[in-house]
Amino acid sequence: MLFEPIRGVGRSGKEARWSWIIKEAEKQAHNPHFPEISFYSSLEEVLDAGKGEVVVYGKEKGGKFPEGESFLIVVGPEGGFELEEERLLVKRKAVPVSCGWNTLRTETAAIALLSIAVHNLKHKEEL
Repeated sequence: MLFEPIRGVGRSGKEARWSWIIKEAEKQAHNPHFPEISFYSSLEEVLDAGKGEVVVYGKEKGGKFPEGESFLIVVGPEGGFELEEERLLVKRKAVPVSCGWNTLRTETAAIALLSIAVHNLKHKEEL
């Protein structure tokens, strides 16, 4: 789910670009289980749409990825979430998760968090 953050660099054609990236990644990986991409106008709309799922978000000083079967992964804009957005995440009991010690670009953080989620789910299946 993509949303327009309070602070962010506006880019036209974002939806088409992300849809194209997902479609090409599916072809390359020969994997039909890729994430769904949806577009929302605010973080609050994203959180409302993801009710019932464990919500995680990227944060430099976050912790480990939580247990669960289904996740809503929220990635902020370059420079991180605004205070108002972070307060909303905390209010909604979202779990802050670290991607390591590096500061990542938005696109890279999304891939890193998704990779961590997939790794944890696959590891859980192996047990």
